[in-house]
Amino acid sequence: MKKLILSAAWLGFAAAAALMCAGCGDGDGYGEGYNGSEDLNTFLGMVNGKLPSIPSRVTVSNRSAYGVTLEWSPDSRADKYYVYREDSNPNGYGYDNCGDNWNYSNSYKVGSTSSASYSDVGLDIGRNYCYTVTAVNKYGETRRSRTYKVKTLTWPESPVGVTATAQSSTSVVVSWSSVSDAEVYYVYRRTASSGSETRIGRTTSLSYTDTGLSPSTTYYYWVLASNELGESEPSYIVSCTTPRN
Repeated sequence: MKKLILSAAWLGFAAAAALMCAGCGDGDGYGEGYNGSEDLNTFLGMVNGKLPSIPSRVTVSNRSAYGVTLEWSPDSRADKYYVYREDSNPNGYGYDNCGDNWNYSNSYKVGSTSSASYSDVGLDIGRNYCYTVTAVNKYGETRRSRTYKVKTLTWPESPVGVTATAQSSTSVVVSWSSVSDAEVYYVYRRTASSGSETRIGRTTSLSYTDTGLSPSTTYYYWVLASNELGESEPSYIVSCTTPRN
């Protein structure tokens, strides 16, 4: 009788495990399936609440032309975290395919860390990458987090939408549209359509106020976007005439 009870309990446990793991193989967007005795320990750790939570809120805290820094919510039960990456093909095929239906066979572990952040360096300029993270302790490794997609910086385009508006007889506001991958903007000015130029400002915002100007004077402005790779081509030139006092 005792054997029958134990057998029934084991069958119930096995059924629960099968239900828990149904459909959790490659490509489900959450993580890899459980199989073998090692994954049974992982399952037991999950059932007993001893396995860490699947890392959540994965995001990029820093992005450059050659690397990215990932961050996620920490779990006190995790001893370490594994970071996995999928590289895009030059035509973007790999990037387009990552997400909820990411094929894990195309990804590989790029690092391990005991903190809830990881810097992946040595990447290619302007290339797309996809990341997932798992938490690990002595009970096993969690399923993978949702995929985070990121593209390294590339050379910035020329700013567009540049305008120059007189704010007073002695000041002009220059504005422009945001440029992807720009880290800073430089504003240039000259007082004749073909005169000498002066860089009058550096800013991370999308406008710059030029002050100390002369009334009834025409000024010419243009803007460049810049990041660690260098500066963009200049924007088109706009002009503005300050009013009289």
